[in-house]
Amino acid sequence: MDLHIVIDRTQPLGEQLLRQLRGLIRSGRLATGAQLPPTRLLAEQLGLARQTVAEAYERLYYVERVAQVQLFAMWTGQPLKKLSETVVEKTRRDYGGDRYDPSPTQRHFDALKRILDRKEPDYAT
Repeated sequence: MDLHIVIDRTQPLGEQLLRQLRGLIRSGRLATGAQLPPTRLLAEQLGLARQTVAEAYERLYYVERVAQVQLFAMWTGQPLKKLSETVVEKTRRDYGGDRYDPSPTQRHFDALKRILDRKEPDYAT
């Protein structure tokens, strides 16, 4: 599988990989649920540490899972349960603290909402 990922060594490597993987999913070049290359293989191809690729994969999984839960809640009308501040703070620390830029996540969520608006306009009612 050729993902066409280009890494700029002057920018944070894991963030770039995550951003590009999410871009591939949004564009449809990588189907949601498609199997990604093994971490060792992708790390070798991109000249990255395997841990960098593994962390990007893990973050990708959780971002996609959050979007899935949000859409399910919107689809069914079920309220989301609020996490405790302790869990929120631990998660924030685990994922880079204040360095994390939520704008890619928001853009992804907005894209999902646009798809729902187009395909299922009454999902929110």
